Amino acid sequence: MKKFFSNVLSSMVGTWIAMALFALILIGVVAAAVASFGGDKEATASLEKKSILKIDLSGTINERETSFDIDFIALMQGKGFEEPQSLVTLTKAINAAKTNEKISALYLDCKGANASPATLKALRNSVIDFKKSGKKVYAYGDFLYQGDYYVASVADSLFLNPMGYLDLHGMSASAIYFKGLLDKLGIEFQIAKVGTFKSAVEPFTQTEMSAPARAQLDTLGTNMWSVIKADIATARKIKASDIDSIMASHITQLSTPEQIVGWKLVDRCVVRRQMEGILSRLVDVKEKDLNYISAADMDKHSKWGTQYDSKNQIAVLYAVGEIAESENAGINCEKLVPSSPTTRESKAWCSASIRPEAQYSAQPKSLKHSPTSNPRAKNLPYRWATTQPQAATGFHVKPTASSPVRSPSPAASASSACSPTARDFSIS
Repeated sequence: MKKFFSNVLSSMVGTWIAMALFALILIGVVAAAVASFGGDKEATASLEKKSILKIDLSGTINERETSFDIDFIALMQGKGFEEPQSLVTLTKAINAAKTNEKISALYLDCKGANASPATLKALRNSVIDFKKSGKKVYAYGDFLYQGDYYVASVADSLFLNPMGYLDLHGMSASAIYFKGLLDKLGIEFQIAKVGTFKSAVEPFTQTEMSAPARAQLDTLGTNMWSVIKADIATARKIKASDIDSIMASHITQLSTPEQIVGWKLVDRCVVRRQMEGILSRLVDVKEKDLNYISAADMDKHSKWGTQYDSKNQIAVLYAVGEIAESENAGINCEKLVPSSPTTRESKAWCSASIRPEAQYSAQPKSLKHSPTSNPRAKNLPYRWATTQPQAATGFHVKPTASSPVRSPSPAASASSACSPTARDFSIS
């Protein structure tokens, strides 16, 4: 018996020691990563004459700065934090660079940005406004995805890697339907709805897309693609019908870069290392003297948003996500509605507006999450001088299962990746 307790005690002590060592190692890794991250945040590139503002079109671009989750596996692999970019930071940097005499050009490095249509449209408009200063905009991508290309299409010169491709596929939409599965499980949904175009619950009550649901998605997709197609055609100085012809007869992902140049969708094919020479000649400096300024660094050099001398202020109240009643994520109407009169009636600014950024999901949690089902949330727009986001001018609804909606382009659904939601509108 004495030997038994001795073994148990030794095992417990060994376990505690192992856990303590693991905790110390984990704390050390996190502390080192945080220190490294903090050091990077403090270090600001010097703003010198003939500098180039470099915008990385990569990763997630949120409407505004948000908190982010720590990926401990990435930390242990030495990758550090990957903080999402924000539209506010990017547009502020571009606007500041427009009038800053030390910024000579804007460089868009296309690496696959993930953002909503309204976000990319606003970013694109900022680039167009930057060009009014007379400064050049160059863009490059090893691969040009549809969202990146939409923003980069306004560049004075657009470059593609000779081994890369352009992903221009149009839009398509589909939905997952659970009715057959629910029937086998003996589950029946009882739904009360008013109106024809109420398709949020269809995945639980039908086996295929209804005619009204198909019509509204088809109309939305057709109209939005017409706008993005026209924007690209205007920027590239080609006809919108030319884009239709290209997409009707080719899958751009499988087309050669030489074909893409011939269609005038890009200007030249160069490898990434050649961009150093191109940019150095653009700003008239040696390659070794090229000085890139990131959006975050430009934001630190800018006084925009830190000095409020004018009494004519405008408050912007952001509303992002699904409308809910008592959740931390999304639009919490219990908090947003009471704050709106306070913001509106404050004497600190002369105007106030709400900027909603809706996110649609194919799997609604319940009817109370519908934007029109909560009476308090429904009254919010009527209590404000509402400013809608700038019109989304292009999107890709990633297909997930059956019942595809007709795409304006025959090639629209040929090169689309799958996604767990059916109404995840985003340019990608």
